[in-house]
Amino acid sequence: MLLGLGPTQIVLLALTAGVGILTIMPGRATVLQAGLHLSICAAFLFLAANP
Repeated sequence: MLLGLGPTQIVLLALTAGVGILTIMPGRATVLQAGLHLSICAAFLFLAANP
């Protein structure tokens, strides 16, 4: 599958998926985990918009 993403964006996308799986599997999320998700998402969006 071709997403049109560079290597940096693919790493951040995989990191987001990994953190999401680790957060959702136990069934509860904390404020720290939510902050981590938001910071990874912000980094992904920033690097996707500024090539």
